[in-house]
Amino acid sequence: MANFNIRGMGTYIPEYVLTNEELSNIVDTNDEWITKRVGIKERRISQGESTWYMGKCAALQALDHAKMKPEDIDMIIATTATPDFFYPSLSCLVQKEIKAVNAFCFDLTAGCSGFIYAADVAEKYLRTGEYKNILIVCSECLSAVTDYTDRSTCVLFGDGAGACVVSSVGDGKMLASHLASEGEGGFSLYGKAITNHSPFVKPEIAEKYNEFPDCNDYFLKMDGPEVYKFATRAMVHACQKVCEKAGITIDDVDYVIPHQANERIIDFAVKRLKLNPEKAVKTIRQYGNTSSASNLLCFDSLIKQGKPQKGDKVIFTAFGAGLTYGAFLLEW
Repeated sequence: MANFNIRGMGTYIPEYVLTNEELSNIVDTNDEWITKRVGIKERRISQGESTWYMGKCAALQALDHAKMKPEDIDMIIATTATPDFFYPSLSCLVQKEIKAVNAFCFDLTAGCSGFIYAADVAEKYLRTGEYKNILIVCSECLSAVTDYTDRSTCVLFGDGAGACVVSSVGDGKMLASHLASEGEGGFSLYGKAITNHSPFVKPEIAEKYNEFPDCNDYFLKMDGPEVYKFATRAMVHACQKVCEKAGITIDDVDYVIPHQANERIIDFAVKRLKLNPEKAVKTIRQYGNTSSASNLLCFDSLIKQGKPQKGDKVIFTAFGAGLTYGAFLLEW
């Protein structure tokens, strides 16, 4: 077991607040309908800030909080469902902007589970002893891929970024992790990336291998009921597995930092786990679903309350497109 210490935290949220009332002027919905179904009151929306810009701001804040210089970073792992470019990667763009000249960089794609996957990968690199300081950046501009004529999805998503510096220096430890994927259900939540416009494409082949030949836009698509069923099962299972691996019970956990997708999903998981509801941290009412950034935005709210305390046990858990899910257990 290697030390896994979160030395610094940073976030970026756009200034513009999109309330439920304002959404009701755009699409057929209202505050009561949204609050009852997903527990969201407002979300932050980019007014032009790019994914890399929000990630850069969060990264600089994390470095400042850690009292570290950019050149102290050995590696940058970035996650996003809304990259500004296929290449260069988000991680390389952040490296350029913050001048982390000694870091090597790569992006990791796991949808809303991105932070959980990135933390697990970072811990394994730290365990080698070759790397000491790793910057994780999770940045999302979901408003860019949201269809604001679809009330079932447009009420959910917001924009923002979170970053943290994890280090082998310090007393924190990742006691256990559990990652899983269910690709069979992947098209219950998807976003199209490219359409092949090559002159060599044969229509009959394109139709055969294109899962959705009528998909002519790049908006996020979601089968809400299927995702709900998956999410409520997956987060509970992931939390149970990390407790089992660490040899503890859920009662021994001090805080749970769940992916902020839907308040009903969080409440269902809390009930199934028989967890004290006060231990589940929520920021969904003010930020909505910010995909892979949501765990870090949520944890930052806890940090700003002067928590957790040394020795506290914290579970981070999420589910996302892919389908992916996972959790890790941190001893602070």
